[in-house]
Amino acid sequence: MGIGGGAIIIPAFTILLKTDIRKTITISLATIIFSTTTGLLAHYIANHDNIQFTYVTMIASGSVIGAKIGSLLLSKLKSNIIYTLMALLFLLIGIKFLNIFQMQTNINLADNYYYYLIPLGLMIGIASALFGIGGGIITVPALSIFFNFQISQAIATSVAIIVPTSIAGTYFHNKFEQVDYSILKFVIPSAIFGAVLGTIFSNNSDPELLKFIFGIFMIIISIRMLATNFHQYLSSKT
Repeated sequence: MGIGGGAIIIPAFTILLKTDIRKTITISLATIIFSTTTGLLAHYIANHDNIQFTYVTMIASGSVIGAKIGSLLLSKLKSNIIYTLMALLFLLIGIKFLNIFQMQTNINLADNYYYYLIPLGLMIGIASALFGIGGGIITVPALSIFFNFQISQAIATSVAIIVPTSIAGTYFHNKFEQVDYSILKFVIPSAIFGAVLGTIFSNNSDPELLKFIFGIFMIIISIRMLATNFHQYLSSKT
């Protein structure tokens, strides 16, 4: 889906394995380096025309800077705030892709795209390092909604952007001594395998079906995360 895998890794570790949110975020981002590199190669082989390299270069220029800001924020914010913000972000993206509410999106930035790509990259980099998501849950809808990308183009281009963004985020997390490498050796092989399967699926599926699956998945995960956070809040008060 071009989201880097963080939307799967983070709920799995925090909800199922009860891993600390900061540790989970850094594990997710480091894993994304390997899964998205594999996915990028697979996308290039399957249909390299889907990857818009001009957009990749400009957005990544901003995302690398944003990754440093996001890493700093992760070291400062409280865990429950990070968890809630991430859940709300997942919920908004899911709502948009399912068109539950008719939000105004008749904004076309494609004609003067070069003005907007570096600021977009800055936001993507902050979100990537802060939430451990690679930034794809921002990149895919932004490219498809505001820059008239087909969903397959948005996904492939997003994967290419995630590679340098996740490398930068992991580097800065490591500088803040937030990376736990002991779990990575167990997660990376599965992530690489999943990236290949995801690429095959995205290049051979109906675009509207992809949007529907993406939207449903985001909403389910966000509700589960909000419920878990609320339960933990109530438990802390008793």
